[in-house]
Amino acid sequence: MTNSPNDAGRSNDWEPCRSGELRDLASRLRSSRRMGSNLLKLAAVVLIGAMIGTGVFLYQNRSPGGITCQQCSQYLASHGTSEAFHQLDADVRQSIVKHVADCPDCHEHFQHRLDKLIGRIQSGIAEMVAFAESLWR
Repeated sequence: MTNSPNDAGRSNDWEPCRSGELRDLASRLRSSRRMGSNLLKLAAVVLIGAMIGTGVFLYQNRSPGGITCQQCSQYLASHGTSEAFHQLDADVRQSIVKHVADCPDCHEHFQHRLDKLIGRIQSGIAEMVAFAESLWR
C-alpha cells in the first residue's frame, strides 16, 4: 500500500482482525444495548412506583378545609349535638363543613351516620303515631 496525499498522518499498521473478533464485538454491543434498555425500563418502573407512592401519601394526608379526617372525626365525636357544634368557633365549624363536603371518605361516613339517624327518627315517629292512634280507638 502506498501513501497518498489523502493518507497523510494515517498509519500503515493495519492488521486483519483475529477470527471471531467482530462477532465478539457485536455480541458485546448487543449486550450493552440490552443492559441500557433494561436500566431504562427499571428507571421507568422506579419512577412510576415513586409517583404512585407520592399520590398515596398525598391522598392519605389530604386535609380539605384545613383539618384532617381524624381531626374532623374527633370534633364531631366530642361536639355531636347541634348545640355543642354551634358552640365551636365559627372558623372550626366552617373547616368541618368544608372538610366533610370535599373529602369523599368523610362525606360518605357522615352521610351514612345521618341516614341511620334519620331512619331512627322516622321509626320513632311511626311508633308514636301508632301509639297515638291506638289511644283514639
